Amino acid sequence: TERANITTYNDYYTKGARIMGTGVIICNNTYDLIPFIQDYNGTYVIENMTLSVGKQNYGNLTIRNTTLNSTLTNNGYLTICDDVIFGESCQISEFEPNKININDTSRMVPYIYQYYGDYVVENATLDARNNMGNLTLINTTITGQFSNSGTLTLINSALTNGMGNSGTLIVENSTIGSWISNSGTLILGDNVTIGPDLDIRGRGEVITNDTEKFAPYLPTYNGNILLENITISGSKTNNGNLTIRNCTVLQMITNTGNLTIENCTLNGQITNSGNLYLKNSTTNQRITNNGNLTVDDDIEFGTNFQIMGSGHIYASDMSKLFPYIYQFYEEATVEVGNYTKTINNYGKLTIENSTLSGMMTNYASGELTLKNTTTTVRATNAGRMELQNATVNNLIQNSGTLIISDDTILGPNFSLSGNGQIIINDTQRVADYLTTYTGNIVLTNKTI
Repeated sequence: TERANITTYNDYYTKGARIMGTGVIICNNTYDLIPFIQDYNGTYVIENMTLSVGKQNYGNLTIRNTTLNSTLTNNGYLTICDDVIFGESCQISEFEPNKININDTSRMVPYIYQYYGDYVVENATLDARNNMGNLTLINTTITGQFSNSGTLTLINSALTNGMGNSGTLIVENSTIGSWISNSGTLILGDNVTIGPDLDIRGRGEVITNDTEKFAPYLPTYNGNILLENITISGSKTNNGNLTIRNCTVLQMITNTGNLTIENCTLNGQITNSGNLYLKNSTTNQRITNNGNLTVDDDIEFGTNFQIMGSGHIYASDMSKLFPYIYQFYEEATVEVGNYTKTINNYGKLTIENSTLSGMMTNYASGELTLKNTTTTVRATNAGRMELQNATVNNLIQNSGTLIISDDTILGPNFSLSGNGQIIINDTQRVADYLTTYTGNIVLTNKTI
């Protein structure tokens, strides 16, 4: 490995000898030395030999009457003569355009694995390649994973393996039967055939005259789109007006626009910061709602369904929906029967004719009224909490305002803590439970 200068005098080099690096070489007989150089940094001619060891060119390299059967990386100027033979193991990579000179480009193109110039490949089968230039494939089958950061055009061709596109990918009269990860621009012509495994991923731009045809395969929607009678197995993002009807949804949907889901089975999560409408569907996954969510009465909820987030919820039957709401921000009156789940209230909530045995928290912004309701598990109140004809048989930690009606029953396990305000006509009923007295209180026949 040399980075300075090497001077040789009539030396003999055995098979397997290699000179690596980009330093200067001074030699009486350069011709004998050339086969053993791996990195060419000057002006060299390779001729009358077979190259089976990888080479890198940083200078001016001419290859004549030689069989190329190894990797060749070009960072300089490369001339390939007409009598050069390309072997099966030949792989050429270039890093700048217009640095390779060859009379018949079509002979070399199938062996380029990194394209940086303007090329046309016809009637070929290509495995994994990188394109950074302007490449057109005609009547060609791609069997390996392609990476495009330049401009790649497919004409009468077939994509059978994955492709990553961060440049411009143009597909005309071709078959695409595998995934495309698109972070650039994907242009789909009118005569494109969709293969069974097509999956378009990524946040790149997709341009097509036939949106309806490609809509099920697109990851992002910005216009007016209808998806109908399909299984949605890839993640989707909607920024426009999307209707999903008679579908099975298996993956996450992110909505920032208007999304209507009708007659569907939802087994994927939904994140909503726009307007989401659920109609006559079955949902079994979480909805994170920070926008507006409207739920029709004919929705069926699975065991894994849950609504999270601080967005607005609209439902004519809030009692049916309430058990699935993790944090409540709305104004509603609900009847929930024997209820064992946790309640987190930030809104204006009235619970009536129910029995509550789950933890309950009424936050500072919350107004919580328990009417004709029995509670048996600890409640925490930092907002406004009112008990009307209720039965309370649990601890209330009060740092807000607690209003207790005369007909509320304080059970044997009732206890009260905290320094919040208490409003009650008969203060004697709660005197035993107070730690701080701020009014006129008389304690009689009590043990303190």
